[in-house]
Amino acid sequence: MKVEPITNEQVAALWQALGFGAAQTITVPQRGCSNACFLVNADRVVRFQVTELPRHKFRTEKIAYDLLRGSELPVPEVLVLDESKTLVPCAFLITTRLPGETVYDSWDGLDERTREQLAFEAGRCQALLHQHTLPAFGGLSQLADGGFPTWRAYLEDYVGRNARQARDEGLLDTTTTTRIEQLLVRFQPLMDAVTTGSLLHRDYHFENLLQQEGKITGIIDFEWAMSGDPVFDCRIDGTLAGCPGSVEPFYAGYASISPLSEHHRLKAEFYCLLLCLESIAWWGKDPEAADWMPEEYQSLFALLPALEQAI
Repeated sequence: MKVEPITNEQVAALWQALGFGAAQTITVPQRGCSNACFLVNADRVVRFQVTELPRHKFRTEKIAYDLLRGSELPVPEVLVLDESKTLVPCAFLITTRLPGETVYDSWDGLDERTREQLAFEAGRCQALLHQHTLPAFGGLSQLADGGFPTWRAYLEDYVGRNARQARDEGLLDTTTTTRIEQLLVRFQPLMDAVTTGSLLHRDYHFENLLQQEGKITGIIDFEWAMSGDPVFDCRIDGTLAGCPGSVEPFYAGYASISPLSEHHRLKAEFYCLLLCLESIAWWGKDPEAADWMPEEYQSLFALLPALEQAI
């Protein structure tokens, strides 16, 4: 179920109700949910929960931003988190606005040296993010209730939930989901080697990184943040492929803080398979996902036999 689109008039009334004064300018950013995110007075951002999923997106985001406040990583400051649905018919989050534009949008206009510098710094920032450790595993909003004691326990729950949903919705057959579950068993030694939960963005890519004059000025959209294996933060690979020349300097930047393990690529491919499973399970029947869902199926059915042969 979706909430009706939020209007500029509602945003202006919200600003007055919160004591922020007049909303002199209200604009919609080029990226993000156009009916759910507004830039107000050039210095603040308000986002609205207009869909049911993820259920605790803003609570998760606030926890992540609060954890990172005071670190060298540039993240917004949370000004208001309201889940009461009293001022508007949905939860909303207001943060400070960070300078710059997305690395992805600015990439084509940058010279080669600046591209390499930004990609290196993006990799370095991800490694610094992963150095923040947490006492258990799972979504940040789950940790308040204890989370999962091991990475393996989290993944067994994660794969089980998504496999069941994909089967129940008729999105994947039983044979395919069983193969994925069996693959998880075969990967257990690598999963058991992960004993400390790292702070993961889970949607870390060049559309969620801001830059200005060749410097990373913001890391945003932590709504999927969690505690887990750093390699699970592998969505970056998609936008690296779309930004020529970014792969090598990105991983060089990451390795300058945290050298990659010998099993990095194998685990990254396995986690990409699990992320495809999640996407299919939750958005396989969503009309708005029709343009990119075929790629999720294609990736899943390419990765599955390759991984079965690799381990």
